[in-house]
Amino acid sequence: MITWTELGAVLALTLFATLGVAGILWRPLHDLLERIWQSPVPARFWTRFATLIMVSCAVFIVCLTLGRSGASVEMARHALGLIAFAILCGLFILGIVMADMARPRAPLPAARPGPEA
Repeated sequence: MITWTELGAVLALTLFATLGVAGILWRPLHDLLERIWQSPVPARFWTRFATLIMVSCAVFIVCLTLGRSGASVEMARHALGLIAFAILCGLFILGIVMADMARPRAPLPAARPGPEA
């Protein structure tokens, strides 16, 4: 069973790694989203959403799969692999959401005037 100290160390490693990746991706992602949305407000929202998804996916996957304790080095190696996988999953989820939101929609049909009462 994993101890509280090991869990705290793994969660700290998870947050450090994911926030580091999010910090590195922040400016290029924001610039790309600003170009897509042509406004800074939605770009800022989606950049923060991407950071939240990356961090929450990483914490969730690491906590879900890290149950049995082995050697500390092996546990850290396993956690780093899970963190990398979780970051990719978070970016994949963001890509799906962004592709759906950025897709041009067909215009709604014009409302037909009804009988006036």
